[in-house]
Amino acid sequence: MVVAQELGEQRRQGREPPYGAPSLKHALSPRLEASQAPNLTSACPLVKGRRPLSQHVTNTTFEQEVLGAPGPVLVDFWADWCRPCHAVAPVLERIAQERNLKLVKVNYDEEQDLAERYGIQSIPNIILFEDGAPKAQTIGAQPKSALERALGLAA
Repeated sequence: MVVAQELGEQRRQGREPPYGAPSLKHALSPRLEASQAPNLTSACPLVKGRRPLSQHVTNTTFEQEVLGAPGPVLVDFWADWCRPCHAVAPVLERIAQERNLKLVKVNYDEEQDLAERYGIQSIPNIILFEDGAPKAQTIGAQPKSALERALGLAA
């Protein structure tokens, strides 16, 4: 943790860390700095330079955005520190786009009431809602075809 803080401080001061020092930016970095994407409201990382299809929902907005939605909704329970969550995010976006599903993300750490309501104990945890009720659920980062099968979306 101290190394990460020191490297972050070096970058803030405009200095690059010494050669061979670990990088703070990981390929699966969950967020861009505000200066890089000021209008980014989703918790999902950018995929190939485009704005994510998903939106972040809270306990307050869950009923309207998920339970009252007029079609199937894919809900991704995730956390900022969870690398598998970041790995599966682009796969979920692709599934949502191809299958015309609404995709929302619930931050597990910030929305403990929702996580408890739906029995979420492991993440990533993906639930497909239809007509306001959970229809299918799967846990873990999986290939696209496995996720589609687990969620009952396979052709």
